[in-house]
Amino acid sequence: QPQPILLKNLVTSTPEFISALLTNADGEVLDYYKAFIDQDIRGDSVAHRAYFQQPRQTGLPYISDVFQGKRLGNDWLFAVSNTYTKGGQFAGVIEASVLLTRLTEQFKTLTLPRGSHVLLLDTAQRNLWSSQSFAVGQIVDLAWLTPNQQRRYFERSWFNPSAAVTLSSDSHYLLGKQDIAGTR
Repeated sequence: QPQPILLKNLVTSTPEFISALLTNADGEVLDYYKAFIDQDIRGDSVAHRAYFQQPRQTGLPYISDVFQGKRLGNDWLFAVSNTYTKGGQFAGVIEASVLLTRLTEQFKTLTLPRGSHVLLLDTAQRNLWSSQSFAVGQIVDLAWLTPNQQRRYFERSWFNPSAAVTLSSDSHYLLGKQDIAGTR
């Protein structure tokens, strides 16, 4: 059952969301919402998108890697999706697209020590935000920052309780990696 009011309320109540859609069990768009868009995507298939496939296969909520929109604009986004059921059976997914620039806006005020750089990457190593000049969506090759596992310091230390300090293989960089809860 199409839910235009539900989708509009979902998007307008969460500043990071730019659009939302509802599919049937085959991945066909039943309804969608994005402000100021004239294009109608009802009936289009999103069955090929991970935000449809993963929840259908696992029955669990899904947060996608970053991707560039196609039908409702070309914004850099990531999707948050979940299944819905009818009579206990998979009936489709509801998906909200998060506009990456709205989410990363808070990082603009980040003050870093001189010589420090921060990268926020998805699991495909695509840049989501960077204190350097990497373009959003650009694949960042971190091979040159390979951790040297023999050069780990302050592991289990009151000085640094979150994680060990690891040097890069060439010992020029201190490396830190932090997984974000709820992501893979």
